[in-house]
Amino acid sequence: MRVFFLFLSLFLLFLLLFVSDAPAALDRAGDRFSRFTVPALAAVAAFFLGTLLCRTPLAGIVWGVMGWLIPGWAGLAVAESRRSALRGDAKAFIAAASGLYASGQVTPDVVKAAAKMFPDPLAGDFQAMIGRRSADKNASFPNMFEGLAAKYDLPEFKALASIIGASEHAGGPKAAAAGLRELAASLRSRDRRLAERRKETLQPLIAAGVVIILILIGFVLDVTSLSRYYAGFAGEIVLSGASLLLLIAALAAAKAVLSKDLTGGA
Repeated sequence: MRVFFLFLSLFLLFLLLFVSDAPAALDRAGDRFSRFTVPALAAVAAFFLGTLLCRTPLAGIVWGVMGWLIPGWAGLAVAESRRSALRGDAKAFIAAASGLYASGQVTPDVVKAAAKMFPDPLAGDFQAMIGRRSADKNASFPNMFEGLAAKYDLPEFKALASIIGASEHAGGPKAAAAGLRELAASLRSRDRRLAERRKETLQPLIAAGVVIILILIGFVLDVTSLSRYYAGFAGEIVLSGASLLLLIAALAAAKAVLSKDLTGGA
């Protein structure tokens, strides 16, 4: 029971220190609640697991922090994977739109063609844009593309919206085609730089992964077959230190893998 209250007090302190928008989160219960609940449950489970393995709540706190962070890391990785796929579709659309504009087609025709060429979710978005334009002739395609940029966090669509908006004021389809060709070339150049940057960081990331695996293997051995050597207060401190070292290595690796400099984020 004392361990439980110790964990509860430390966990609440952790929330106050690291979740600065907790009051606002309570006001926005819906999605915020689910995003808070999963890390909280993972933190509780990790705390008790760490306490059980290391026989001290000190290590349990470290594992609780890791349990809190892991769902967020997983969510970011999944979101970035989806965003990467959408980014590829966005680049393909920009290249295709450039050719369609060069042939003299106007924006509604380009979007109609794209709705048939691309998979969901972009196909559904393009169809919705056509439907909105049919219902309201004053609906702005540049504004709708800016909406897509905000929806998917893709600056490619924001740049596309700027080019289309400028071409509507001067130059027409030919100007749009020229602008989109330049944009497509810039995106290809950016992708080459990102690929080179990932290549440069590959070896450090592999080294970090090897270090984490070795620490984890050593930790498992320490709390299982070698546990008799870690009895008493000194052993608890050593296991807590090993847990903290594992957390620091995981934080460093996650920061590197999820860096916007490597994913092309704005």
